[in-house]
Amino acid sequence: MPKLTERLGTKEELEKVFDLEKICLSEENLLIIGGKESGKTVLLDRILVEFLEKINVYNKIPIFIDIDKCGNNLESEIRKYTGVKFKDTQEFMENQNIVLLIDGLSASRRQMTKIRNLESLMEKYINISVIATADSLISSDIPIELKKYSSISKFKPVQINSFRSREIKQLIEKWFSSKIEVQWESSYEEILRIFEKLDIPHTPLAISMFLCIFESQPNYTPANSTTLLENFIEIMLDKHSLEELMRDDFDYKNKTRLLADIAYQMFEKGDKNYRLNRLNLMQFIEQHMQNRKFTFIKADDILNDFERRGIFIEENDDGLFYLRFRFKCFFEFFLMRNMENRKAFKEYVISEENYLYFLDEIEYFSGIRRDETDLLIELTNRMTMRFDEFVKENEKLQDVDFIFDSKVNGDSDISSELLQNYEKIEKKSDESINEANDSKLEIAEVNQMKNEIQSKGEKEELSLYRKLERSWIVVAKVLRNTEEFDDGDLRNNVYKEMLKCAAIFTASARLVLEESEKDLSISEEEKKALEQLLTYLPLGVQMYLNNLLSSNKMSGVMEADVIEKLKNDEFPEIETMLSVLLLLDSKSSKKMKYTSEFVKRHKKKFVRENLIIKLFYNYKMLPVKNNLEVEYLNLLGELRTLNLTQSSKHFHKSKVIEAYKKAKATEIDNDSNSEE
Repeated sequence: MPKLTERLGTKEELEKVFDLEKICLSEENLLIIGGKESGKTVLLDRILVEFLEKINVYNKIPIFIDIDKCGNNLESEIRKYTGVKFKDTQEFMENQNIVLLIDGLSASRRQMTKIRNLESLMEKYINISVIATADSLISSDIPIELKKYSSISKFKPVQINSFRSREIKQLIEKWFSSKIEVQWESSYEEILRIFEKLDIPHTPLAISMFLCIFESQPNYTPANSTTLLENFIEIMLDKHSLEELMRDDFDYKNKTRLLADIAYQMFEKGDKNYRLNRLNLMQFIEQHMQNRKFTFIKADDILNDFERRGIFIEENDDGLFYLRFRFKCFFEFFLMRNMENRKAFKEYVISEENYLYFLDEIEYFSGIRRDETDLLIELTNRMTMRFDEFVKENEKLQDVDFIFDSKVNGDSDISSELLQNYEKIEKKSDESINEANDSKLEIAEVNQMKNEIQSKGEKEELSLYRKLERSWIVVAKVLRNTEEFDDGDLRNNVYKEMLKCAAIFTASARLVLEESEKDLSISEEEKKALEQLLTYLPLGVQMYLNNLLSSNKMSGVMEADVIEKLKNDEFPEIETMLSVLLLLDSKSSKKMKYTSEFVKRHKKKFVRENLIIKLFYNYKMLPVKNNLEVEYLNLLGELRTLNLTQSSKHFHKSKVIEAYKKAKATEIDNDSNSEE
C-alpha cells in the first residue's frame, strides 16, 4: 500500500502516517488527495474490502459511490447500493453507522448539486461519515476549489504519496523473494532507469506491470526503450494470451492500428494534451470500423476495453468528457506508428524544421526498424553542421579542455576534500542512495502531475542551446537503436562525431553557467558548491550519455573509439575521458585495461578530478570481494600519487587505498545498522 500522510506543520517531517486500520477507525471525515493515477480509486476499493471483511470490528456499513457517474439524489444511490426499500430509507439512515466511500470529488459544475446534496445528507444524518478522494497536484491540503463547500473544507486531508525508492525496492524484493534465479537488485536499478526514461508514473500498478515483464522473462534485457515499451503495451492488450491468439475477429494487430490512427487524429486536432471529446472519439472509432466492414463489434465496446486496460484515461472539463492516452509515452509510441503507415507524416517528422520536436517518436521509430542508416547519417550531418557553425562564432570553444582546466586552481583538490570529509557528510548509504533516486523520481513526478504533453504543432521557439542539445541527443538515441550496418566504420564515425559535439556542448554549458553566476548574489559556500558542479559537469554528461547509449551491442564501437583516442593526442582530453568512462560503464572485458592506460597518460587536472569521483563511485557500487575491487583501488591510488617520487609513492598509495577501503566499510556498517 502506498504511504498515506497527514501534514501536521510546515516542515516535511511533521506528518502523521495512516494505515488501513487508522483510516477505517477514524471518527472524522477524510479526503484522500493525490495526483492523477496515484491509486486513489484502488485504495478506496481496498478500504471497502477492509470494512466488509471486518464489519464486526468497525461496525460501519460501507457504501461506494462514483460521484461523477451517479445521479443527483444520493439517498436514491444509497438505496440502489444497499437494496433498502424507499419506505425504510429514513429508519435505515438514522439507525445505522454508514460510511460513504465517494470517489472523484471535484469542483466541476456537474458535481455542484451532488455535493450540496451530500452536505445536506451529512447534516440530516449525524451518523453518516465520509471517506472521499480528490485530485490534487503538489499541495497536501484540501484543493482550494473544494474549500467553498463548508462541510468539505472541514474534512481531514490525507495525502496518497507515489512510491519512493524504498517502497519500490521493497515491492521488487517481495515480488522476487521466492525466485532465486532473478537478481532483483539489478531489476530495481533497471526499473528506476526505465521509469525515468519513459516518463511513466511510479505507481504500484505501473511498477507491477513492469515486474510482470521481468518475472515472465528472468533474463530479459530489452534491446532498446522501444522494445520495452512495446512489451509493456503487449501485456496491457493481452497479445500473448490464448484467447487473443485464437481469436479471428478484432485482434492485437487491429487494435494497435486503430490506436495509431487515434493518435494521429489527436495530433491533427491538436487539443490540450492531445485529447478527444468522448463522443467525437466514439464516432471516429465507428467510422474506422465501417471503413473496414467490421460489423461484428461495437465502437463503445472497443473504447470501454481500451479504458479498462489502461490505454486511455478520462478527463472532465466543465462537464465535458475527454479521453487521452494515459501516459505520454503511449501517445508518442502510437503516433510514431504513423511514420510506418503514412509517408507524408514521416517526412514531416524528420524534416529539418520539425525533427527536434519529435525526439521520442524518432527514437521509437529507429528502435522498431533498427536499420535506419540513412536517417542516422542525415541527423549526424545536421548535428555536425550546427556545431561547426556554433564553434566558428565562439572562439573559446576551439579549445574545450582549456575552458575546464583553466578554472581549476592548481592548489585546490576538491575530490580530496570530499574524501577527507566523507564520514562527516555521508549519510547511511542506503538512505543516501534512496534520496538520490527519489530526487530523480520527484522531478519526473512534477512533470507527470502537470499532466501535459508538449504541443508538437504550435511549436515553442527553441533556444540555440536547446537546439544544440537536442541535436546530439537524438543522434545518440538513433545510433544506439541502429544495428544493421553494412559499413561498420559508419557507426564508429557517428559515435566519434557525437562525442565531439557532446564535449563542445558541455564546455558551452560551463561558459553559460559562469556568466549566470556573475549575476547571482550568493555566499562563499554557495560559490564553492557551484564550482564543484562546474568541475564535475563532464561527469554528469557522461552519465547521461551512458543512459542513452548503454547496450552490449555498443561495446565494440566504444572499444574502437577508446583505442583510437589513446593512440592520438590530438583529441581533447574531455572527449577521451567521455569515451573511456562510457567504456568503463559497459560490460567490455578490456575496460579496466584502457582505463588504467588513460589514468597514466592524462594531463589535465579537471580530468583527474572527474576520474577520481567516477572511480570512487563505481568502487562503492561493487559488491564486497568483487574481483574488480582491487583494480579500482589501484587506479584510485595511482591517481592520488601521480606527482610523487617513486620512493614516497608506495607509502602514500597504500594510505590512499586504505582511506577508500575505510570509506566503503563505513557505508557497509551504516547499512547493517539501518537494517537492524
